[in-house]
Amino acid sequence: GYTILVAKVVKVHPGRLDVVTGHAHFGVEYQAIVFKPYKNEVLPTEVSLVTEQGFWCQAGPLEIFVGIDGIPKDYIFNPTDKLYSSEDEDKLICKGSRCRIRILGMTVDADKFVGDNYSCKSYP
Repeated sequence: GYTILVAKVVKVHPGRLDVVTGHAHFGVEYQAIVFKPYKNEVLPTEVSLVTEQGFWCQAGPLEIFVGIDGIPKDYIFNPTDKLYSSEDEDKLICKGSRCRIRILGMTVDADKFVGDNYSCKSYP
């Protein structure tokens, strides 16, 4: 997960010096606001890139890819405008649009979470 904000430092334990590096190490207890997405959680996102294979979106620091199998079947890709539109064209998925997604799986890279295997649905 991600630590968004350290709200309160509860206790700082006595430090110790590393004789090899000279670094000081302190144990710290704190209260924090964190972001950790869970399987089956529904998140509001903003679309950042649309391709024929699906689209990328952001939920805070989380980068999410929604593949073509996760997009509702009544949406059609428009390669000219780089967007997905519903058959009656009243709903669009394009760069900057907002979409709620349900997390189905996740990959953790060394420095970030990358969403994959997500499902995009119309949630009220």
